[in-house]
Amino acid sequence: MPSKEIFGISQITSLRSPLWRQLIAEFFGVLFIVFIGCGSALDGWNANDKAIDEPLDVSTVVRIALAFGLTVAAVVELTGHVSGGHVNPAVTIGLLSVGRIAILPAIFYILAQLLGGLTGAALLKALSPDEINQSLGANKVQKLLNGAQGFGVEFIITALLIFTVFAVTDKRRASEGRGSASLAIGIAVTVGHLLAIKFTGCGMNPARVFGPAVMTGNWDHHWAYWFGECGGAVFAALFYVAVFAAEEPLLARFCGSRSGSMNNGGKVENIPVSAVTESFHHSSMRLKSAKALGVTEVIADPLKIARALVAEYVATTLLLTVGIASGLPDKSGFEPNVFQSSIGGGLAIISAIQMSINVSGAHLNPAITVPLFVVGRIKFIKTVLYIIVQCIAGITAVMLLKTFLPEELTVDNLFVKPGDGLENYQIFGIEFIATMTLVLAGCTLADNKIAPVRGVECLLMGFVVISLQLFALKFSGCGLNPARILGPAILKPADTNWQHIWIYCVAEISGGITAAVFYFLVLHDHHTITRVLPRPRMQSILDELKIISRARNTVSVVSHQ
Repeated sequence: MPSKEIFGISQITSLRSPLWRQLIAEFFGVLFIVFIGCGSALDGWNANDKAIDEPLDVSTVVRIALAFGLTVAAVVELTGHVSGGHVNPAVTIGLLSVGRIAILPAIFYILAQLLGGLTGAALLKALSPDEINQSLGANKVQKLLNGAQGFGVEFIITALLIFTVFAVTDKRRASEGRGSASLAIGIAVTVGHLLAIKFTGCGMNPARVFGPAVMTGNWDHHWAYWFGECGGAVFAALFYVAVFAAEEPLLARFCGSRSGSMNNGGKVENIPVSAVTESFHHSSMRLKSAKALGVTEVIADPLKIARALVAEYVATTLLLTVGIASGLPDKSGFEPNVFQSSIGGGLAIISAIQMSINVSGAHLNPAITVPLFVVGRIKFIKTVLYIIVQCIAGITAVMLLKTFLPEELTVDNLFVKPGDGLENYQIFGIEFIATMTLVLAGCTLADNKIAPVRGVECLLMGFVVISLQLFALKFSGCGLNPARILGPAILKPADTNWQHIWIYCVAEISGGITAAVFYFLVLHDHHTITRVLPRPRMQSILDELKIISRARNTVSVVSHQ
């Protein structure tokens, strides 16, 4: 690539370049985010200055999270057609790392964003009462955390944001519809704030961190925000392009091309018809078994399967990490809040589905994968592999939380616990019905005939999860996902009530199976071509048997001739 294209010199020197308009859009976009978002925190509240035994007000956390998320969604919508709607140095650096923006324009973008953040903070200080504007919503690492833990929190939430940005702007998904990109990005920002406000104040945007820091002179752990956010952005951008979106995944460069491997170099061999008919019955039986188990799918394209497994692992890890952490208390001795847990878990699944649906179908849950296998929508081997990576993701999520959050906040709050006074059959019934509702909603919302506007499934699935958690958290703890149940149990077996673990897993999987069977036997229109959310580009077993039958008839005709 010519050096001018890499550095973007023509964009800087050309008189017709739209760069100046783009910089103005980025400047005002970040200004609005800092002014409105940080302004929502100006009520005398400061997470780092609260008494050690005083919990955060949940309504304050949710208010700030929604203010930032909705403002980002509006700003991205306003500036997207002009500048691409970066409004965040971490987004710009992520795009730069994969060559989506040239070096010099990226530098100018970042300067405009930082200036916008500084101007927004200055305006907020000038226009707000002195009694409440001393902090200006500046970010601080909470007293129970150190700088490295703050780095980890910012790394994770910024990676979630960048995964969402790349997913909703993936051109390969344009034919299916991607929903509202700005809304999806705003939801990711809201999720990040629900998780991180009580730990780091939730930067997620170096320009948002920079402006208030300059105006207040507070530079404590400032490095953790810049390195955590930019590091998370680069990681997510490179990972998405290499694994999720690459036309030829990086692994293929080491394995070599598979094209032509099935045609014997173009040579035609004269095989007697008698030999074909003699071995056909044996080979057809093997073909049936191989296809039914999914062996042929794995052999035909192992890289595709590997990408799907990686997508399931990463998306499930982020889903469970963010979902669990958003409900953790910020002070030891307090129970997770039902409302905050519900909102955080529901919005987290929206972002997780967005980033992985195009690669793995976004199962993210053994209670979804197993029912789809039962109704013939996924093969046996792939089912087993999906469940393994989902459970490993559950373990990884718990390990991340134990690494980056204080032990006193995670020691008693990672397990799904039933409410006091519930019998085992009551726990089973609640989890069974809740998971049945989740799977039934997923099948229904993914049906083309019922939901013809593509891109809304993930949003509606998030709303379903929110409603289920608002109901079930105070009763059964609302597991909904065996991977979420098993993660803490496997890491801390001595502290686990295994009787409850098996009740949750059996109830959730059986509830999912009941929902899937009911949907495909009763509600599904078999005369309409449908696209099921967790079944990307797969043929059912019945379709494969028809192909085998046609092949047998063809050989029969050839043998008679």
